[in-house]
Amino acid sequence: MASNKLENVKEYIKDPGKHKALVNHYLLISNELNDNKELLETLLNFNMNELPKAILSSTPLQLKNLKGGPLSDFPLEIKSCLKNNRVFTTQKELIKNLDLDKVTNLLKSEKIELIGIDESKVEIPRAGCLFAYLKSVAFRISLDNEKQIESIGPMVNKFRVTIKDEEDAEFEKESQLIGYLRNMFVAWVAIKNSLENGYKPIVFLHGPLVRAIGGFTDIVFEKDTLIDLFTISEDIDVNENSDFSISGKEIIKEFHENESKNWHKIYSKTIKRLNDPDYSGKDLWKQALPVDITEEDEPLKSFEEREYYPGISIYFWMLGKLYDVCKENKVPLTATVESISRSTEFLQYVLPTLLDKTPDILPEDIMEFEKGYDKIIKIRNDDGRKENFYRKTYGLLKNLNITDSVVTSYLLNESEYTTPIRTCRYQPRSMYLNALGHRELGIKDNYSPILEHYFKASNKIFFSYLKTTPLREPIRVEFFNIYDNYDEIIGLNYLFSLMYPDYGIPVMIFYADKIARTHKNYLQIILDSISYDMLVKGEFDIEKFLRFGNHFTRNFFER
Repeated sequence: MASNKLENVKEYIKDPGKHKALVNHYLLISNELNDNKELLETLLNFNMNELPKAILSSTPLQLKNLKGGPLSDFPLEIKSCLKNNRVFTTQKELIKNLDLDKVTNLLKSEKIELIGIDESKVEIPRAGCLFAYLKSVAFRISLDNEKQIESIGPMVNKFRVTIKDEEDAEFEKESQLIGYLRNMFVAWVAIKNSLENGYKPIVFLHGPLVRAIGGFTDIVFEKDTLIDLFTISEDIDVNENSDFSISGKEIIKEFHENESKNWHKIYSKTIKRLNDPDYSGKDLWKQALPVDITEEDEPLKSFEEREYYPGISIYFWMLGKLYDVCKENKVPLTATVESISRSTEFLQYVLPTLLDKTPDILPEDIMEFEKGYDKIIKIRNDDGRKENFYRKTYGLLKNLNITDSVVTSYLLNESEYTTPIRTCRYQPRSMYLNALGHRELGIKDNYSPILEHYFKASNKIFFSYLKTTPLREPIRVEFFNIYDNYDEIIGLNYLFSLMYPDYGIPVMIFYADKIARTHKNYLQIILDSISYDMLVKGEFDIEKFLRFGNHFTRNFFER
């Protein structure tokens, strides 16, 4: 790393989080930027100094879409979880200055259950196949006036195997989507179980609350896979005093019945797309629809005869169920993302408004690098030109690798956070085009009725960046739009992050992460044991056994 370029930024040495953000920046920059030292130095100064200063001096900043309408429910501001924001020499001194109303108000209940949820995925490639073990688990601490109880569960796990061929990428995407689904499912079950037992649940999810789901729209699941997915592991006790029970079959049946009643409204646009002869996913979708569109009268499929379901529909349905249970019971739920090195979501919303208001903050050589940008800025207010300006600004972020990681690391001090911004990463692409001038993100418009049915337009998801520790970059905190006071939601994340500053995210997630993690060696032992049993039983010979176990490092012709 060209550390000599950073000598003018004295405080960076005191803040390893800022250092880490810069390291990530250097790892991702293009060769073209690496070769242009003057531009690189200008870019670093812009990321670390000029842009954070411009944001601070412009707050409160009402973020706007390209048509001038509001892009977010709140003006952008920087707030703090402390009473005063000076530098403290010890954590004890810092804790004394916490804004207690902000960080502890949600804990004022006689019976509280703190729930951390995380997942793990272990993959082991073998000759001709790929094994994957997927697990999601909740770690719970139940608190009342008399005692504290630590528990594990609910948990769901799945062992998957595929023959290695050209479908490897599809297998990987299916495993990812299964992971997203089971995390939401574990959260939903944990909340229902906690409420059943008279607790006020407070939930911390590890990972995004909603995903950029556009790349998963053509994935379909077998019914048995979903039933298995929505079945709690029998060896994990949810709560011995609870009558609450979960049936994977009944959950999928509930989805099927709702979908069948509303199939035309949900899938009319999708079915039109199936007439496109070049659409590669049409055969999968025909299998997954609740009606048989190959028949003239389009008869509904019964639950018993239906074999496949659309993954995107199941995803938004489960997201809606999680939203509803949190809203109906006022359950504080946040999702924490600590890996933000490639994220540009914050800047996608902030930078166009900021540059529209103060275009002079952008250095000339940066404008020259993005060809035509200087002209676009000058004519941005002409009729129909704003769209080009917003689209070019998005291109600037990508081409110069201006990321949330670097900018928020220098924008925020410990305990500080940004006011919430509504995320649009799961919205239809036309929404991106109308708001931000590009359609590179989101789901295709054919699938918008699926989103509208299962996750209503009034349901929103916000995100804020929160600096929990000087030892790492800020974290992204995501939550539903169902809370009267979002400061308390964010403050709670800061409070529980103070318990393990090296980790920098709520300590409940730290414990859930340790429980969810499955060491690769454990899975290796299981596979070797199964292979040995098959060898003893004579189900395959010694050469196949050695090849399956990757004991041959060379192929036949290299021996």
